[in-house]
Amino acid sequence: TPVNIQIRGYDTSCPWQLSNSVGPDSYVYEFSLDSGNNWNNIAKTYSIFKNNLSPTSSQNFDLKLSTPSSTDCTSPQTISITLLASE
Repeated sequence: TPVNIQIRGYDTSCPWQLSNSVGPDSYVYEFSLDSGNNWNNIAKTYSIFKNNLSPTSSQNFDLKLSTPSSTDCTSPQTISITLLASE
């Protein structure tokens, strides 16, 4: 059965806020399905990653992280994403 895959990101624990643009304590996380020719922002709500992926297929992807322009966080931050597949 083919599946539709969605993606979402999260704020970090300090927190850095996941955003569409870099700023103080705001970071941008993006994915590309075509070796970096086109980039899509990852949001805090589920959005389309790949539709109709067949059971015999695979999907390579790249991730790009743009860190905040400034931050008061002094501890290492963990950046997470979730991929959700559904029929």
